Order: sequence, then structure tokens, then C-alpha cells
Amino acid sequence: MILNDFGKTVDSVWQSLPNRFPIKLDAFQIMPNHVHMIINIVGAIHESPHHESPNLIRPDHDGAHRDAPLQRSLLSQCIGYFKMNSTKLIHQIDPNIKIWQRNYYEHIVRNDVELFKIREYIENNPKMWDQDRNNLQQLQID
Repeated sequence: MILNDFGKTVDSVWQSLPNRFPIKLDAFQIMPNHVHMIINIVGAIHESPHHESPNLIRPDHDGAHRDAPLQRSLLSQCIGYFKMNSTKLIHQIDPNIKIWQRNYYEHIVRNDVELFKIREYIENNPKMWDQDRNNLQQLQID
């Protein structure tokens, strides 16, 4: 994919995420109508250095702290920050464009084989754009 100004903006916000969150960026692909990304959560935050945030770890009924709610909350914060800031910057270029859908799809990668397959899919996704059902040029050809 050759990125236009919108794509370059989205890419710059993606690249900035580790400056704000305890994550490592993995595979990432901007498509004309969606993005694919792998985010590796590498640490825990209890309070963001950039703003006050509620306690992200809540004790269960037995008083033990669980990491899974933190990771879901952290992922949600990352995606929200990514979408909000890329939208703000793109709206400086064109204030009338709709950028993101309301939700996002998430999947926990459970092993190296799965990670390899997902990385491969992300890398090859642009090669499949011609056949994508959401490709408007493809719809006009059929």
C-alpha cells in the first residue's frame, strides 16, 4: 500500500503508541478501509504518566489481583488513544471525513504458530485487496 496523507497520519500515531503505553508494536498494515495490528503488552501501568487514570487492577472476591482485566483495559486505552489522535490529526486535513467505526475486533494470540500465521496474513493482506469485498473498484468491475 502506498500511503496518502491520512495513512501517513495513522502510521505516525501507531509509531507513537509505545511512548505512552507499556507495549511493543508488532505487525501493522494500513489498508484503504481498515488496519491490522498486533500489540504486545509488555508491562503494567497503574497510573498513566500523562493523565490521572482510575486504578486499572481491581481485586477479585478473594482479594487477589488479576492481570487480565488490566490487559483488556490497557488494550482498550491504546486503541482509544490511537483512534482519537489519528482522527484529530486527519480532521485537520479534512474535517468532514469519518475515520473509524465504533468498535474493533480483538484476539489474544496464544502461541508462536498462531502469531506466525497472523503476521503472515497481515503481511499478505495488501496482495488480496483486489479481491476484497469492500474494495469499491472491485465492486464496479463485477
